[in-house]
Amino acid sequence: MEKFSKIKSIPAYLPIVNIDTDMIIPKQFLKTIKRTGLGKSLFFEMRYNDSGQPINEFILNQEPYNQSQILIADKNFGCGSSREHAPWALLDFGIRVVIAPSFADIFFNNCFKNGILPIVLPQEKVKELSEIANQKKEIEVDLEDQKIHKGDNQPIDFDVEYSRYNQDTFLITDKYEITVDYISILVEAEEQACTSHDVMNRIDEFQWRMSNVEGVQSAVSLPHVAKKINAGYNEGNPKWNVLPRTEPTLVQSIARIPSSSGLLNGNCSVMPVILFMTDHKAETITRIVDAVKEYRTEYEGDDLRFVLASGPVGVMAATNEAVSASQTPMLIYVFGAVIILCLLSFRSLRATISVVLPLYIVSVLAQALMTYLQIGLTVSTLPVIALGVGIGVDYGIYILSTMMRCIQSGQSVHLAYLTALRERGNAVLFTGITLAIGVSTWVFSSLKFQMDMGILLTFMFVVNMLGAIIVLPALARILWWKDKQKNV
Repeated sequence: MEKFSKIKSIPAYLPIVNIDTDMIIPKQFLKTIKRTGLGKSLFFEMRYNDSGQPINEFILNQEPYNQSQILIADKNFGCGSSREHAPWALLDFGIRVVIAPSFADIFFNNCFKNGILPIVLPQEKVKELSEIANQKKEIEVDLEDQKIHKGDNQPIDFDVEYSRYNQDTFLITDKYEITVDYISILVEAEEQACTSHDVMNRIDEFQWRMSNVEGVQSAVSLPHVAKKINAGYNEGNPKWNVLPRTEPTLVQSIARIPSSSGLLNGNCSVMPVILFMTDHKAETITRIVDAVKEYRTEYEGDDLRFVLASGPVGVMAATNEAVSASQTPMLIYVFGAVIILCLLSFRSLRATISVVLPLYIVSVLAQALMTYLQIGLTVSTLPVIALGVGIGVDYGIYILSTMMRCIQSGQSVHLAYLTALRERGNAVLFTGITLAIGVSTWVFSSLKFQMDMGILLTFMFVVNMLGAIIVLPALARILWWKDKQKNV
């Protein structure tokens, strides 16, 4: 199959929910094990009539859609059996990209194995692209930048790794108004505060403000549910979807909401606002936490406080803040220990700089890689940076210890480096490559965290090794500049 980084085509839109693999390629065409020749039978029962003649109304039988390389589909595309002939038929027809709100898991993975890029997008983005398809305009899918360009200055972002590793979360997010990622803002008030219209209204307004923050999919709170109940008491009339202003009517609206719902406690002094989020990326969490801190100042008073936070994402937010605060001290301690031990071992400031500077450069590059791969700084990932420093200092000491011995005996930096390579170079290369190969296999893991750590550790092992072999001697050449002309 031909690899691609960009695909530009007029997309074909197939607005049918739950297209299964039997619709994509019927069972009578499954006798072959060849991957070619199936394109003519793609969507056979929808493309051809009983006489085998093309049905002109079908989208892929029409110009210019019969040349489309991009297919826009609807929810749950590729459901049904696990037959790999389905992506084979799409590929043979010429389809290289399929865009849909959701895919069946097995079909989704089969696409990756067979050179088709499945892209998961929110329903509103799929609708936007379908309108472009109906206008017979081209779009461009840029795999490297993970963007869909549609002829304006507002490209649509997509995330290949998110699509591959978070299908369970996406399915829940797509089909329900709640997600597995949520944060609970604890609203503290006086006892029986839920009978106060003013308090309930401030909570309701705060919830509305937070619902409009990017990254919040939906929100729920006691006032939100109370308004629904009030409307229910009035034949579901939308005009009554408001908070009652009188205490008896307000009490009637909240009386049927049990404390087990998590929306209030026994004496109504704590009434959480629960925010369901589109994902739990660090930037999303930070954006929502910052919004809470900003908006709560407008609604807090002596009788009301908005406190961060509980729920899975609330714990992540607190952990992220603690980790972020610990990052700089941890690096200072690690590099401080390395500097002190190098000074004691080599008794040379120049030697210490030669070891520590490449380590620092690799640490900065590793954090840049984490940003590029959208790997958050967490309790699990923070020690990896320290591990990289620990491995890197070993490489540097192997090379520099031999170089220092040779320099002190009167050899030039150049000859000292060659001696170090002969004595220790093979060991450094073997150790670095062996470690890198071992962790690089994690890239094929079905766990995203393990895959991310495989990439990061492979990078740190290899680049630390190259730093010891290339950067360290270059620094030594500069720092021992007075010895450049020395000979054996």
